[in-house]
Amino acid sequence: MRWVFVVLSYCLTFVPAAARDRLEPIQACPLARLSKPVAASRPQCAKSHCVELGQDRSICKCLPDGEEQPSHLVLFHGDKEIQRWRADAYLQQMDDFEVLSGDLRGDGKPLWIVANHELSSQGILVRFWSLHVLDPAEPAKPPISWSVSDYGPGSFALPRSRQKKGCDILVTEWLEGEEAGGKNGLYFRGEWHRLGAKDLTPLPSRQNRIRRYLFSFVRERVTSEDGGIEHLKGRPDFWLRPEKAVPHDPNKVMLRLNTDPSSAQ
Repeated sequence: MRWVFVVLSYCLTFVPAAARDRLEPIQACPLARLSKPVAASRPQCAKSHCVELGQDRSICKCLPDGEEQPSHLVLFHGDKEIQRWRADAYLQQMDDFEVLSGDLRGDGKPLWIVANHELSSQGILVRFWSLHVLDPAEPAKPPISWSVSDYGPGSFALPRSRQKKGCDILVTEWLEGEEAGGKNGLYFRGEWHRLGAKDLTPLPSRQNRIRRYLFSFVRERVTSEDGGIEHLKGRPDFWLRPEKAVPHDPNKVMLRLNTDPSSAQ
């Protein structure tokens, strides 16, 4: 009987550690997508598309007069500009952004999330996005912003623990990597964060994950051309699923920024 308790004690101490080493599926947070961007006339913009937020408020992607003037995202109340911030317009496309609404922090207060497509690379066709979070209760407060590669389902995910509220944020990017054995390759990495008061805060309780860009990954990244913003999105939830991705151990794979993702194979 004593040996039974010894074995049982060993299992109880070992299993939780093993469970922590396993990656869990990424489940997208249930955020509500607001209306699609539609062409709109704004006196401040030579060209613009806008998303209606309700209560006579809207967010517009605005291209000013003059080629030297950068494009912006602008929050309007009626025709009054509340604030604007820099947001690139790839090939002067104005409808390649979306606005979501949801409780990211888990405090019961909905926020606006603006995802703007900024650039598409050559080669393996990486789509670069900027993400911006605004508080409807403080519309003049500057957004919390960050950049990701291949934004899409899973960029905002349910927490690993169902007792935790809000959404975890997966910041994804393409990086060159060198394995401990000397092999070089291209990797897609996802790092977990939470939304803080002023910026993103790393989430050490959830493992970052990577996946090497091999032929099976190449096939998965073939996207349909159905039109609209959906064909511009990546699939972080699927591409970094537990069956294909691994926890990122810097001692096994050293990653560095790849300024030209199309140059690595």
